[in-house]
Amino acid sequence: MAINIEAGLAVVSKFVNNCYYSMYGSRYYTDGTCDCSGSVYRILRESGGFNYGYIPSTETLHDYLLKLGYEKIAENSDFPMQRGDVIIWGKKGQSAGAGGHTGVALDNQNWIECTGWKDTTIIANHDQRWVMAGCPYFYAYRLKTQSNKPNPTPSKPSTSAPTKTKKKKEGNVMLLFKENGRVYWLVGNEYTYINKTSELANIKIMMTKAGYDTWEHTNSDQIKYIKKIAKESK
Repeated sequence: MAINIEAGLAVVSKFVNNCYYSMYGSRYYTDGTCDCSGSVYRILRESGGFNYGYIPSTETLHDYLLKLGYEKIAENSDFPMQRGDVIIWGKKGQSAGAGGHTGVALDNQNWIECTGWKDTTIIANHDQRWVMAGCPYFYAYRLKTQSNKPNPTPSKPSTSAPTKTKKKKEGNVMLLFKENGRVYWLVGNEYTYINKTSELANIKIMMTKAGYDTWEHTNSDQIKYIKKIAKESK
């Protein structure tokens, strides 16, 4: 079967900030509600995927992807994310219900996800969300016909388990800065306020493993420049 992921992404992109998150409704947008695995399933079905018989969960989504012709390209390890990749958070056997999460990559940094965090479907920076969620165990799947194609954009900061040692990737920007007692995390051209000490600790672990300095910059001129070239992620 031919999978045209662009067709599915085009359909579901219409629901960004235009639906409600629920694990108890249609889970497919037909009643204005959806959940994470239902959103991914809708993308795949609109892309030409076969009817699985029911809307898979983060547990059974693995099987559906393999039967569609996807292959697992990473399991809790560094990988260059590219458009169309499906990422599943939560270890198999432990990801049912609220124990797991999933979405589809839009490029080497961002993905589309239906999330209870914002109670709707959003587009967000995957690595930021992964760290905010506590760096959960994850899997990444890619359509086999896409696996050998070069990624047209530089690879993103690594989404990897904290035990893996990685080198800093050239061309990426990642740093922490502190203003008025609040700590912010800059990734690429977006920065996010970190309001929990546990989140900050996880971010520093990930940054250290990726080869980035975890110093909290306080220079006012530098912060002014950051705010000029970057935007705050809401």
